[in-house]
Amino acid sequence: MVEVFKTNVREPIFAYKLVDQIHQRYADYKANFDLEDCDRILRVKCTTGPVHASGLIALLNEWGFKAEVLPDEIIQTGGFARDWSSQPRWTGCLRQRMLSQ
Repeated sequence: MVEVFKTNVREPIFAYKLVDQIHQRYADYKANFDLEDCDRILRVKCTTGPVHASGLIALLNEWGFKAEVLPDEIIQTGGFARDWSSQPRWTGCLRQRMLSQ
């Protein structure tokens, strides 16, 4: 299962430390940040079940950061709906940049 969070983490050093903390606390999670995205994305994948968002939000809060779950989206492609809930998600700002090109 994959969960995507909008955060206010801006510095790579904090992103590295937070990913390390996530991996220490949650052995089944794989996490990474995309700090170039305007939403400062944190992606977390759990190999054994659902991602527990409340625990991750609490962890970021302990470090003085905010996080919120980005909602799943259904994206229309060529007349067919595709459920992206199990895939890495694009945020609104990334989608806007891609559409404006």
